[in-house]
Amino acid sequence: MSKIVLLESLGISQEELAARQAPLEAQGHTFVSYPRTADPAALIQEARDADAVILANMPLPGSVIQACDKLKFIDVAFTGVDHIGLDAAKANGIAVSNAAGYSNEAVAELVLGMALSLSRHLTAVEQRCRTGGTKDGLVGFELAGKTVGIVGLGKIGSRTAELFHALGCPILAHSRTVHADAPAYVRQVSLEELLAQSDLVALHCPLNDSTRGHDQRRQTAADEAHRPAAQRRPGPRGGSPGPGRCPGQGHHRRGRGGRIRQGTAPGRQRTAAALQELSGDAPCGLRHPGEHDAAGRDRL
Repeated sequence: MSKIVLLESLGISQEELAARQAPLEAQGHTFVSYPRTADPAALIQEARDADAVILANMPLPGSVIQACDKLKFIDVAFTGVDHIGLDAAKANGIAVSNAAGYSNEAVAELVLGMALSLSRHLTAVEQRCRTGGTKDGLVGFELAGKTVGIVGLGKIGSRTAELFHALGCPILAHSRTVHADAPAYVRQVSLEELLAQSDLVALHCPLNDSTRGHDQRRQTAADEAHRPAAQRRPGPRGGSPGPGRCPGQGHHRRGRGGRIRQGTAPGRQRTAAALQELSGDAPCGLRHPGEHDAAGRDRL
């Protein structure tokens, strides 16, 4: 049977951990857990003879994966997988799975909360209030009418779009594929157009080579939109800034209220769902993060 190694705590009680590992042991699997460590040599020692490993957000470098000859499955109890040596996993035919679809509402609401906090300077206003000060210079601006760009129109991105739409925000979206079932209020555009036209951009996508640096690309696109037409560089965005918008309009509106460069951070949580997943057949081959079930495929 298989040996399953938990490489770090999942933030659950020992009682819950025992309850979840019991069905695995009843099937004849061996289950071992270790405290978190950043020492590659210790990780190799712990996972060397494992068939499957479980971890959350602890880095698992490619050198460790290469040293684990029996390893077949890496189960990440986390949304992102940028801390996993994916190249090494792929080279060795090791399946990688993440925990997708477990915090859709929480993350979308957090994005909205952060946007409200940034646009209205809530933290600074609270501090002023507690010290008897005034709100001079901290009035902020309303989100209504501001264009919100959603990168990654999966479950979380779609819910985020819905919340901002309720506030009266025009919604732009970009995904790897066109979503035919997207609501009519969502206008799907190229990434370049989204970055140039949005007042607020929320990233709901994995961190990988194709998405790293979105913020810098947003600045470049905004600057290009504000540049006089005769001085613009040719590019896939073309010369039209979109219906009802003049070149640089979004840039000017950001200048009035203070630019929000990024409206969200990854709303990741640890989960014990990975233990349940291992009680069935493990998937074969390396898959894109989140593609091990229908909910994962819908994330982006």
